[in-house]
Amino acid sequence: MSDSIVTQQDCLKLQLEEFKQQQKRIGHLASQQDRCEQQQQEMIDCIARQDNRIEHQLGEFAQLRKMSDRIASQQERLDLRLEEFKQQTKRIDSQQNQKMIGGNARKHDSLARCQTHYQAMLMKDVQRAYPDQVNPICRKCGDSGNAVLLIYCTSAEHSYCLDKIWNLAHQMDGNYLKTRSRSV
Repeated sequence: MSDSIVTQQDCLKLQLEEFKQQQKRIGHLASQQDRCEQQQQEMIDCIARQDNRIEHQLGEFAQLRKMSDRIASQQERLDLRLEEFKQQTKRIDSQQNQKMIGGNARKHDSLARCQTHYQAMLMKDVQRAYPDQVNPICRKCGDSGNAVLLIYCTSAEHSYCLDKIWNLAHQMDGNYLKTRSRSV
């Protein structure tokens, strides 16, 4: 009987040892589970932060999109206005050219504008082309046509324009128009 008690005692010791091992494994598994739960919570928090950041970026993107659309529509309106302005300028230029061809020459408002309507020609060529209409005497200085160059209107009535042209010639830079006149 004492053998059986010893055997039972050995058996209980083995069971106790196995129980302690299982307890250690359970403790180890519990700590692993805690770590996994902590990592899972950190991932959830990170995903929530990313989700908030994405929502914020989407809001900013929507605002930028609205601004871009507004700018695009403004640009379209400006392009339309520019096109209308170009068309209106063409119409005005066409009307002015028709008036000038019909004999109603107008004063040019700037030297740059004048340069588009006038060209420099030799005085003798102007006199040869329009002998009845050219009066080469400048009312301002009395020059009788000794100028080498004359600004000559290509689209207006020349008898009207020549006085204006001579005055313009005396106002222009000497580098652009080389003239010899008696005295200005």
